[in-house]
This record gives sequence, structure tokens and C-alpha cells, in this order.
Amino acid sequence: GVVAVYGGAPISAQIREVKYGPQIIVATPGRLMDLMDKGVIHLDDVKTIVLDEADEMLNMGFREDIELILKNAEAKEACWLFSATMNNDVRRIAKRFMKNITEVAVAAENITNENIDHQYFVTNAHQRYDTLKRLLDFAPDIYGIIFTRTKLDAQEVSEKLMREGYHVAPLHGD
Repeated sequence: GVVAVYGGAPISAQIREVKYGPQIIVATPGRLMDLMDKGVIHLDDVKTIVLDEADEMLNMGFREDIELILKNAEAKEACWLFSATMNNDVRRIAKRFMKNITEVAVAAENITNENIDHQYFVTNAHQRYDTLKRLLDFAPDIYGIIFTRTKLDAQEVSEKLMREGYHVAPLHGD
């Protein structure tokens, strides 16, 4: 199974889930360190470490936590490091804790698809939802993504549209 451990949620429930012996643990550095300190998680047998958003975590001050976590996972057979930028901090972490490093860079040209029609509409905040509905009614075969400011906004807008018969689904972190 998979267990997610992160701050802001009751640690006791997370401890119970970890004790069931999941195959995968998705964790924030701080909560992982808490569970390591409590002796609930031991990284001795971890085979694969995935460090996502490495540059962001280093920018947020998690360097010591990341180094301790990687140091404690000595038995790791694979370490995958994902980062939007390969700055010197990320390279230092990679060189220190990874063997046989292979760097894969994914970059695409910043081009615009010729089949996309770009438009924008200016509306007052209190008319935003009604304007969106009018646009959807005007183009019933539209296929697209509506961006919102928060997860809650995404949920609320999608629920309102679904109640009114539009085919939509929310996509957010929860």
C-alpha cells in the first residue's frame, strides 16, 4: 500500500498506517524526520528514494533534513531527483548522495499550437461565474481547463457547473 505523511494532520493516525508496512511512503521532509525521530520509520531497507521539487525544498531551507534523510537511506539502490532547475545546490546534493548519475533534461520549445484560438474577456469579479457559463453555452463543444486561485475555488466552481448540467471535473491536490 501507499501512505502519505505530512504535517498538519494527526501524527497518531499516520503512525498507525506506517506500522502496517506500506511499500511506498510519500512524505514531507519535516514529518518524515518526526517519524524517524520517534523510531516509527527506519530508512535502512529503503531501496528507492524520490526527491521531487528538489530545488524548491532547498530554497525553503530543508537542506539539512534532505541530507539526513538521504544519508539514512544508505541501502538505496536508486535515487531519483526531480528539479525544475539544476542549480549548484541541487548538483551538490546529487554528487554527494547519488552514484552513476544520469542527467535527463526535458525542455520544449515555447511554441503555440496553431489550432488554438487565444481569447480573453474582462469581467467584474461578481460576474465571473455567469460570464463563464455564457462562454460555455456559446461554445458547447469546448474542451479546456479553467484555472482557479485555490483548491476550494476549483471544487466550488466545478460543483456549481455540474449541478447546472455542465460536464466538468475538478483537478486539485485533494
